Order: sequence, then C-alpha cells, then structure tokens
Amino acid sequence: SDLWFPNSKVWNAQKLFDTFIEEDARQILKIKIPQNGHDLDQEIVKADLYTIVESDLRSLLWAVQAMGDLRHKNILFEASSVEARQALLNPTSFPDLSPLILKILELLNGFEKWTISHVSRHINRAATTIAESVTFGPYLQSYVASGGPRWLHKMLQEEMRNT
Repeated sequence: SDLWFPNSKVWNAQKLFDTFIEEDARQILKIKIPQNGHDLDQEIVKADLYTIVESDLRSLLWAVQAMGDLRHKNILFEASSVEARQALLNPTSFPDLSPLILKILELLNGFEKWTISHVSRHINRAATTIAESVTFGPYLQSYVASGGPRWLHKMLQEEMRNT
C-alpha cells in the first residue's frame, strides 16, 4: 500500500521506479489496484512471472537466431525454464508475449529438425558456465560462434559421456 497514493488507489510511479527495476515498475503500473487491495500481491507475482518468462524467451530467441546465423540445420535446444516451455506450448496463456513467442516459433520452423528439451539448471553445467562467463567475464562478444575456448570443449565432452 506504500506504493500508491493514500486513499486513491493510484500508483505512485516515482516510488515504483525507486523500488523496482524499470521493467518491473512498468509491469506493475499496468496492474489495476483492486478495491480491497488484498489480491494485489497475487497480481504483482503474476507481473514478475511475466518478466521472468519474457527474459527466458528472449534468451531462447537469441539462441535460435544464433543457430540460424551459423546455418545449423538440426538443433537440440535445452532450456531450464518450465515457464518458457509453457509459453511456447500455450501462447494464448501469455497474450502480451505472443509476438515474441510467434517469432521464436517462426525461426524454429526454418530448421530441418529441432527439439527443445527441458533440463534442470543443475544438470546443464555447460550452459550455466557459458552464461556466467559472458555475464561476469571479460568477453565482449560471443566466443561460442568462433569455436569456443578449450575448457568449453572439455566440459561438453564430459557432459556427452555422462548423458
């Protein structure tokens, strides 16, 4: 209740932007404040879920575009996001994300063969390590397209032996 103007049920945009990152604040501003305010927490959780699903879908879009740019024809994608999987299987459940979902599906249809499998974050060490090295490392562009570093080849070989 501290995030809307007293006795008005109107969001205090300044407080929202001071409290949340910009994307989340914009999502919350779209939420209509219920008269009793009790259902608001559930609406905020739903808005945060949309932000998570959108970021997972944008990551998948990047991966699909990258594989297309590399002219690969048969691709096995692995994703740890159950929510992104649900969005791809039921796009009508995520109407605000429909353009993004449709773009991914359109690009996937350009491959001869493709599969998206759900894999736990803990199992897919290579993907997690790549993401961490790009996020926290000194890399300014993708090293995967250039063949990747030696440690990545070793890790992928190890994962292939273990699956």
